[in-house]
Amino acid sequence: MSAQAQSSIELMCRNQAKEIAAEAYKNCVTENKQVQIEKIRKEYQAKLGELKSHYDQELKKLSSQNKNSGETTAKGSANKASQKRASGARALPEKTIQVKTEAIDLTTESSTTEPSEKTVSDSNVEIVEIPTE
Repeated sequence: MSAQAQSSIELMCRNQAKEIAAEAYKNCVTENKQVQIEKIRKEYQAKLGELKSHYDQELKKLSSQNKNSGETTAKGSANKASQKRASGARALPEKTIQVKTEAIDLTTESSTTEPSEKTVSDSNVEIVEIPTE
């Protein structure tokens, strides 16, 4: 074999060895990162489970306190809070708002859209002007 052929074979083998070493290094790093990621995920799931159980216990305490005091609205919201969404997350409790409604009879007034001036003889009537922008 000639010296040129020998050096050509050595160069080819070195390049191939470098490629194999680079691939092995890349695989090693990737595998180690995956192991770390899995470890973090397991720790996260464990801590999340602990938090869920802690707050479920808190909700049960509140629910039992509300049973003892006779408040049914808070119990309903605590039960709704423990329901799960399709994604697995707990649903947020709904807020209960009481609204006072008052019916206004518009049939007694005239149906014209022009303002009319009327005299009011009742001294208890107060006229309030509403500012406009």
